[in-house]
Amino acid sequence: MTKDTATPGGLWTFLLNWDQKQGKQSEAGRGLSRLTRGKINIGGKPKESDIDIWTAYYRDQQPKRLVVGWNPDAVPGAGHTGDNQTGAGDDDEQTWTNFDEVPAWVTEVVVGVSTKPTGSFGDAMNVGVKVSQGTHLVDEIMPTLGANQNVAVALVAKRNRNDSGDIVDGWSIRVLDAAGRYTVNPGEDIDAGILRFAKSNAGF
Repeated sequence: MTKDTATPGGLWTFLLNWDQKQGKQSEAGRGLSRLTRGKINIGGKPKESDIDIWTAYYRDQQPKRLVVGWNPDAVPGAGHTGDNQTGAGDDDEQTWTNFDEVPAWVTEVVVGVSTKPTGSFGDAMNVGVKVSQGTHLVDEIMPTLGANQNVAVALVAKRNRNDSGDIVDGWSIRVLDAAGRYTVNPGEDIDAGILRFAKSNAGF
């Protein structure tokens, strides 16, 4: 689904998976491993990383609500399983939107993933977002290895409108992988930087 696809709506889910990345072994650790022929193998400390999946809900292109791990019930018809800060387990975070049930004021929806402003997806391993419509797996979004990216937009949805600009039934939904870096200006919180990136890559 690389182009806008008309859909009546329904339930879409977005499942984020990632793993902690082990840091490099110290010189002393490598020496101990050699001396013991690998019987004692002290790895490096895990890299500090925390990846979040979120959904931003817009009214006439202005962000109004953010459903994220620490704000899971901000919009009726949508939700989030909660903030996972360790990457432990198989299914780390999930967010969902039922496009048949979100309030009428929602005109655009953007789903994305992000790290802290100073981090990148390269601080973790096996990062991926599985995008499903109902029980059908539509796509899996994965950051490019080696790229210094800290935010990616995975889906954009817009309410359908007629030639006069009036809202009509259904949605136009695009699954994409628009990744890059967001920054936070002095005096801003993190959400402001993320939402600025999201809107600039959402095509509205």
